[in-house]
This record gives sequence, structure tokens and C-alpha cells, in this order.
Amino acid sequence: MDLYERRWLKTQDHIWGRGLEIGAGASPQKLPAGCETLFFDKRTRAELSGHLGTAIDYEVRPFDDIPKSFPDGADFLIAHHVLEHTPDPIGTLRAWHRLVRPAGTMVVSVPYFALCPDRDRLL
Repeated sequence: MDLYERRWLKTQDHIWGRGLEIGAGASPQKLPAGCETLFFDKRTRAELSGHLGTAIDYEVRPFDDIPKSFPDGADFLIAHHVLEHTPDPIGTLRAWHRLVRPAGTMVVSVPYFALCPDRDRLL
């Protein structure tokens, strides 16, 4: 079973409604039927396509659009392999938490250190 199928199996019962995915890259999270997601990234769609070397077939919005896209908060927030790239992970989690409704769900994953190709690099 591949990574994307494992993500789906772990999250399918916890994702509902309308939400957002941050940094989906070329592999957005699979969603249950009836869910809607908007995609946000620091790069534009064209920049992502160039960076990843593949066409991005979804609309990419800038982070500044999140509050106006979800004025009452999102039902879910998904961010796979994004948190480890932020300068302040705890601050980032707090900021993401504020974007989700009180009964909403955050799905966040980070790489397993033992499988990272740069795990032995100097910090």
C-alpha cells in the first residue's frame, strides 16, 4: 500500500465539509465524497508546475486568501510535509489551528526521520 492510500485510510473518517490543503504539490489528499477543498501554496500554479516538473491541474491560491475564503473557519485543514519547512513549527500549528472551526480537523504529517535522505546532515 502506498503513502497516499495510507493517508486516505487514516483520514477518511475525519474529513468532512469544506476545507483547505496547504502545499499539496503534485499529490493532493484524496477526499471523501461531498467534500470540497481549496489549495494554498507560497508558489503560484505555474511556479509549482515548473518546480515539480509536472502540470498542476488544480487552482492554487495565495495564503493571504485563506481568511476571506473561510471567514468562519474551515471544516478541515490538510498539510502533508509542510510543517518541517516552517521557521516556527509551534507558531505555524497555532496559526493553522485558528483557521479551523472549533469542531474541525487538522491533518498534519511530517516525514519519518529514519527515511529522510538528509537525516544525517549537520544541523
